Amino acid sequence: MPASTVAIRTVATAVEGAVALAPGVVSEDPVEARRAAERLAAAGDHEAAALLLRGALGRAPAAPAFELRLDLAQALGRLGRHGEAAEVLRPDLEGRCAENRLALAEARRLAGDLAGAREALEHSRSRDGAAFVRERERQEAECGLLEGDVAGARGTAERLLGAAALPGAERIRILDLLGRASWAQSDWTDASARFSEVRKGAAALGDSRQEVRAAINESVCRMKLGATEDAARGFRDAVYLAAVLGLRREEAIAAQNLAWLEHMRRRYGPALEHYRHALGLLDAVGNPEYLARHVHNLGELMLRLGDPVGAREQLDYARGVAARQAVVSPALRGEAALLRARIALASGRTAEAAEALDEARGIYAAAPEPERAAELAVLDADRLSRDGRFAEAHDLVRGRTPLLSRFPKHHAEALLVAADCLAARGSDPRASLERALELARTLRDDEIVWRAQFRLARHLHDLHRTVEAQRALAAARKVDDRLLESVPAELAGRMERMPERAAMRALVRQIEAAGSCAPADSPAAPAERPETLVARSAAFRGLLERARCVARSEATVLVVGETGAGKDRVARFIHEQSDRRGGPFVKVSCGAAVEDLFLTDLLGHERGAFTGAVERRAGWFEAAAGGTLFLDEIAETTPRTQALILRVLEERRLVRVGGLEPVAVDVRVICATNRPLDELVERGAFRADLYYHLRGMRLEVPPLRERPEDVEGIAGAVLARAGTGRSLRLTQEALVALRGHCWPGNARELENVVLAAAALSAGPAIDAADLVRHGGLGGSRGPSAQAREAAAELAAELDLVLAGRRPLGEVLAALETRVVASAWDRCAGNLAAAARMVGLPRARVAQAVRRLGFRAVRSKDEVKS
Repeated sequence: MPASTVAIRTVATAVEGAVALAPGVVSEDPVEARRAAERLAAAGDHEAAALLLRGALGRAPAAPAFELRLDLAQALGRLGRHGEAAEVLRPDLEGRCAENRLALAEARRLAGDLAGAREALEHSRSRDGAAFVRERERQEAECGLLEGDVAGARGTAERLLGAAALPGAERIRILDLLGRASWAQSDWTDASARFSEVRKGAAALGDSRQEVRAAINESVCRMKLGATEDAARGFRDAVYLAAVLGLRREEAIAAQNLAWLEHMRRRYGPALEHYRHALGLLDAVGNPEYLARHVHNLGELMLRLGDPVGAREQLDYARGVAARQAVVSPALRGEAALLRARIALASGRTAEAAEALDEARGIYAAAPEPERAAELAVLDADRLSRDGRFAEAHDLVRGRTPLLSRFPKHHAEALLVAADCLAARGSDPRASLERALELARTLRDDEIVWRAQFRLARHLHDLHRTVEAQRALAAARKVDDRLLESVPAELAGRMERMPERAAMRALVRQIEAAGSCAPADSPAAPAERPETLVARSAAFRGLLERARCVARSEATVLVVGETGAGKDRVARFIHEQSDRRGGPFVKVSCGAAVEDLFLTDLLGHERGAFTGAVERRAGWFEAAAGGTLFLDEIAETTPRTQALILRVLEERRLVRVGGLEPVAVDVRVICATNRPLDELVERGAFRADLYYHLRGMRLEVPPLRERPEDVEGIAGAVLARAGTGRSLRLTQEALVALRGHCWPGNARELENVVLAAAALSAGPAIDAADLVRHGGLGGSRGPSAQAREAAAELAAELDLVLAGRRPLGEVLAALETRVVASAWDRCAGNLAAAARMVGLPRARVAQAVRRLGFRAVRSKDEVKS
């Protein structure tokens, strides 16, 4: 049968015996009064027992008064009113009853008066007896533990535990001391084992009060070890049992710990309810130490709820409560200093935070607590980071990793600070963030989860990985929404105004403004897939084969070709065929911005590099880390930009705008241009050193007019992905028209023509008329075959002129004759119209016509005149 059930049945039995003496009835017999009070105490009515004993004490003779005082002090102690108990026993400080002096020492210690407890223990040294001496030494060790002498307390407890024939009640008190010594050293496993033993021993002895206290302490250890569900169940059981037994102090402590657990589990609404419940109980108990520590916890919750002003009020209240004690314990002073540091950091007052942390450091140096040391390290690193001392903050976290790894929650928080420092210094924070996420998910700590996800989203956004950033941001918002749901409506708005949540909303707006962020509850957009290249012509198949070979190397590639020929698609093809296909493909247009802005985007910038640079931002080189950076229109860059690009290509390092430290980059670069770089080099418009670096891996994309076999395939592929919602096809006449067009705009022009026709045509098929009407095919005719033939002949003639083998006048005369003949043919022999077409005087055109042997046809204008 569970001990708690036994205790409840004992209460029920005691109630039956207690009704023999109703509350408020005072017995004239001190012995009977003590028996009745004992029955009331067993029934859980300690208030009535104390009232009865106080009345009996006022009527009792002097001789037996010390027994009544001890009983009354014990009743008040069960109510948690240790200050009153100490006041009742004060006459025994100089009295003859040594047992009462020890009880006085315990009451003073539990009331937080360590100096008074020491005084009572000093007055108890005259009493001999092994059991008495052991109890005095135990209490001295208890005082030492509260003063920070953990090793001394542990040594005394272990020595006392080795005594022969140790009574059970005494043994469990010593085991409890050992458990709290392990607690002070954050050895939660050993402490849990000790408290479990105490709980079982107390249950066997029928000591319900000690059983409840041990159950509370054991649950605290479980909470620290991560078994939060077991801990919550233990605290709830302890609250119930303590309420049934009338143990207000224990009920308050159990409720306080349950509040803290819900606080740590980020269930802020229930936490607030339990805090209020415990606060009412602790006010009645009257222990300043417990009350002040509880108020500190409430102040921590106020910070989590986004209310640093309310947290400061709680800190001030706790300071006033602690002032009621003659001596404030190091543990309480340390907690106050850490809370003050947290409030200062939340309010942006880093100087005050530094002062508070120095105070806490001094306190814990004299009374070491490993977990508090870990917490102190996290806050100190956070302060350094907020002051812009990122290297120091990161080194602090790294140096304290062995300590931090013992406490997963503090370790995760430290990793968030380290990630902020890495990001600020231009390094990749993802490893720190992923480890923090792993720890937070193990702890089920949603607060750390959303903060880590938000930082990850911000980093990915800085790298221009918008889809991944959107996915991480959606995860962060989902977890944060779950947190806000547990908070009362009047507090949720305050939490949403916290700076970090405001920053997350700002990031959402930035991504949505770019038109690339889906709502938080929508699925993330799929990653962009490369388009399949159509290669039916031998020319384009040969190009792709060379591209596959190039992809196997890490060399920089230069892709050349006319505008619209598909240089960007070839660049992506190289990326997809390379070992870097799992990384990003980042495309940059080099002719799209002013030089300084372009360099800032390309290299990134540090915070404060220029007006408006409020945070560090990674550039395109870093955004493409692990993948490929495609620099389109490389010929449009300035010599200064070309020099910087060459330096990065050769050194694989860059320096951000406004920065000093080089940053390593791991990226493959592909450049493209539609201009002849060799001619630009000759004219001094392009740097020769960069050109020679690029031309080693040169791929030329043939224009579409040189690969007419690909026209039909490209048109079909474009039509397939047009997304019109209906099945469309090209008629045979349309295909003939497409193949007959010159395509000066290359594949890009072909795509636009087909897409326009697909969008605007009404029927299931696209014919030649649709291409002309909707796609503008007729209005974008390139040079005719005749013109291309003439141009080729002219080029050959010019070569002869330049070689000195033919006079220029002869070539020009031949050209004029060819042009006039073509115009004469197009104008159907109309001399005036032909002259207007070629822009020559009519007489000159007439001479040329006569040389050709043509006969002129008079126009209507000429007849009228």
